[in-house]
Amino acid sequence: MFGDADGTSIHKFLSATAPVRAWYNAELYNSDGTPLGNGEGQSNFDISQVRVQLNAVATQIRFNDVRNLSSVMVIIDAPHAKGITFGQLSAYVAMVGLAEIRVDARTSAAPSSILQLFSGSAAPPPGLSAWDEAFLKALYHTEHLDKHQISAIKTSMVQDIAPNR
Repeated sequence: MFGDADGTSIHKFLSATAPVRAWYNAELYNSDGTPLGNGEGQSNFDISQVRVQLNAVATQIRFNDVRNLSSVMVIIDAPHAKGITFGQLSAYVAMVGLAEIRVDARTSAAPSSILQLFSGSAAPPPGLSAWDEAFLKALYHTEHLDKHQISAIKTSMVQDIAPNR
């Protein structure tokens, strides 16, 4: 359930008091979508815990391997989520689960985002905001192997949120 995490990380996750917390299990994959090999048969020493990229290509444009989520666990502490509507909570869980966003991240830079649900500052929207939707759309419509993905996400979001600028 917790991948190959150490006991300290697992205990910290389980004992946290945040209203919503997320655990991400991820693996490294080749650019063709297959998991990285463990290098068996490639050397005379035991490297069974090391992941090896056997098909790397010299490029400054694309990554040779990427980190993909294999599973996500989202825990909701109901007593700490009082006063939150089901729509807000489900939008928050969707954003955290689909985008691998740290639940303790500073969200003040995200204007009117569901990520501000537990920040105590501005009133959060009733569900995913236009900013949230633009971010998720851009995240899932850009190539994660592209070294310029972050720039592509920003460009796409601006075009969706303020198309005439």
